[in-house]
Amino acid sequence: MQLKILRIYSSSVEKKSYPDPSHLPAPSPAAECPPWAKKFALHHLLRDENNCKISKKLEKLREVEVKIKQIKSEGKLVPGDIIKQYKQAVDEATKEFLNQNQYDIVFCTCNEASGKRAKIFNVRQCIIDESGMAYEPETIVPLRLCEHAVLIGDHQQLQPVIDYSPAKKCGLSTSLFERITVHYKEKYTSKLKTQYRMVCYFMLLLFFVCFPPKMSSNLLCISWYNYMRVLFKCF
Repeated sequence: MQLKILRIYSSSVEKKSYPDPSHLPAPSPAAECPPWAKKFALHHLLRDENNCKISKKLEKLREVEVKIKQIKSEGKLVPGDIIKQYKQAVDEATKEFLNQNQYDIVFCTCNEASGKRAKIFNVRQCIIDESGMAYEPETIVPLRLCEHAVLIGDHQQLQPVIDYSPAKKCGLSTSLFERITVHYKEKYTSKLKTQYRMVCYFMLLLFFVCFPPKMSSNLLCISWYNYMRVLFKCF
């Protein structure tokens, strides 16, 4: 059985592909949806031709976007009533699409989990990656949606970036991940015992300098290092 996957991007990323017809400056996010991820991205699925054929709400959204494109091609400003129609069409198409389709895994940011789209899902488990560098309020947002949560990260390597000193004094520089790790220690936490990403010899250097050497490397890491050493005749 193949898992059904959905990726919900932030509105700034979505507007990169489908600009808001309002007369606000277009956002310029650092990242955008890569071509290979379009088949999983919600904002692209709403405009998919096959999906539009079986949904009146999606077809309505498509019609409004065609109308907006025509108005802009004539060098005119999009009227307020058309902008209102567009936003309503997006909301209705999104709601209908998510209610009609069941997904096994949904990817989104912590902030996006606070939106009305994420509330539609019945979330059993939430996994927050790199939670050691997430702000504590940011981490709490998705936790309210799920029955169980798993926080993954390393507060000794990556921590929340706070430049405002009063916020630091109030504790925002400490993530929820770090608070749980320090307060509960081994009661609710578990440390990685075998790593699969770092070349084993670099890992040993890092952990002898920074942490107690309690982690081992998977054989694939050792084999890859030996292969690269022969290939480049280094080390």
